[in-house]
Amino acid sequence: HGVIDVDLSEYHTIMYKTLWNLCVPRNLACLPLALECLSKMLLVNDLPKDRATAFAKRLLMVSLYLPPYGALAVLHLFNQMAQKHRHVKHLIDFETTQGGLGVYSFDLEDP
Repeated sequence: HGVIDVDLSEYHTIMYKTLWNLCVPRNLACLPLALECLSKMLLVNDLPKDRATAFAKRLLMVSLYLPPYGALAVLHLFNQMAQKHRHVKHLIDFETTQGGLGVYSFDLEDP
């Protein structure tokens, strides 16, 4: 059985750019499907650290603009990411001295 190696960077870039669209009230109906896609994309073992951190930060920012049920769902995905990718936990752990991976710019389109 052969394995097909696919570069997902373009897909990641598109998903990263469109995360802000979840904050628009008319798009809230898409939130469950978007979170399902994101969980399948982000909860993999071979996701690069910088990409996982960028998505985690963006998810936390998006959660601030969602109604409570949406924010709770996004924060649940963040919690799953923090368990899968241990370095992501440092984004919210104030007692650590490691911090994140550089400066976060919310307006970047590419993770």
